[in-house]
Amino acid sequence: KRIQKIHRELADSTKHKDSYKTEEDIDRYNNLVIDAKSMNEAGEKEDALRLYKEAYNIDPSEKLKSKIDALISEIADEKKAFDKTDTGPENELDVEMFNSLIRSAKSKLSEENYEDALLLYQEAHELNPSD
Repeated sequence: KRIQKIHRELADSTKHKDSYKTEEDIDRYNNLVIDAKSMNEAGEKEDALRLYKEAYNIDPSEKLKSKIDALISEIADEKKAFDKTDTGPENELDVEMFNSLIRSAKSKLSEENYEDALLLYQEAHELNPSD
């Protein structure tokens, strides 16, 4: 019974906590989420993660926590792909260049510009032959 009471009190305190948010907090939260989404779509995952975390500090929600967890997982997967091996990129600039080349190649593919896409993919492959 004590545990149930604690859960109810915790739920009530969370409801009250939401009412303390100012309009400025809400605007900042919304802007952070919009900017984070744009950065993520542009491939700037680390910056997107930072912004999502800032938004989470303003309004911790399960939905936002799920986005943060998924992004952390994506970043970890990308880092694994770029482990410093004999065939991996030499440094962070190579990783950024690789990601940029892949994004450009995908864009060329969507434009049905296959020759340029192929050249960009080949250049990316030279930076990271394992991918």
